[in-house]
Amino acid sequence: MVSLWRDLDLPAWKAPYALRAARLGYLAGFGDALTRGGLDEGTASRAAAARWGGRWQERLGALRKREDSV
Repeated sequence: MVSLWRDLDLPAWKAPYALRAARLGYLAGFGDALTRGGLDEGTASRAAAARWGGRWQERLGALRKREDSV
């Protein structure tokens, strides 16, 4: 995230908003990849464990449940 900040050619008052938008887009894309993407179960499990640590099964289950209800 810091290297992204350095490479932005934006005024200081705009840069935090651009970084926030990039972060939210990353998180949304991450969730989509885990729930709707073409990832096999093993890859999705490893990615969720790397992202959320010890409680990844709970969080992944909640994410999938939320996606199913939409």
